[in-house]
Amino acid sequence: MVVIVGLAVILSLFFGFVVFQNFTTPGDDVPKVAFDYTHDEVAGELTITHDTGDSFAADEVFVLVRDANGSVTGTRAWGGTGTISSGDSITVNGVERGASVRIVWVAGAGERTYVIGRWDGSSS
Repeated sequence: MVVIVGLAVILSLFFGFVVFQNFTTPGDDVPKVAFDYTHDEVAGELTITHDTGDSFAADEVFVLVRDANGSVTGTRAWGGTGTISSGDSITVNGVERGASVRIVWVAGAGERTYVIGRWDGSSS
């Protein structure tokens, strides 16, 4: 009886670790990327360039723009069907002073989302 209880405890700890580990870590498939940002305040444009890191599918990444009040003013897919890698860039219009931009990676059919890049224009 003691062996069965001990085995049940060990198995429950193992399965608990596996389940909670999957829910608390983003996973190996989330791209680790560094972006470079160039803001043209006069034109209201932000150019986002993939500087270094993992490549990612263009159709899995979206750019979310919020104004200084936090209201969403635009959402745009990175665009294309290819792979985005170091040196590739996108220009987003309507990015005024005080806006913030998030680059969001979406897995599968929207099952998981992670912010892989951020730009805060309050000091630009």
